[in-house]
Amino acid sequence: MNATSGNRAALALALAAVLASHGARAANPSPADVATARELYKKGADALEAGNASSAAERLGQAWALVQTPVIGYDLARAQAALGHL
Repeated sequence: MNATSGNRAALALALAAVLASHGARAANPSPADVATARELYKKGADALEAGNASSAAERLGQAWALVQTPVIGYDLARAQAALGHL
């Protein structure tokens, strides 16, 4: 297994952990929750790009609590992996 495959495997494991650690997803989030989650996601994704995994995990976790989408879950897993929380 090369470094890239190892990184992918670790990221997949982190994503699975994030998805499994959160219970039932909100059936129908309100439009306000979706808008708030979108803003939190943007802030979290920007923090992740800037290398601030702690801030990213916090914002992305808040977004995930409101709306569970694959994009939010994936970036939350990336932030958690960057923090060493596998």
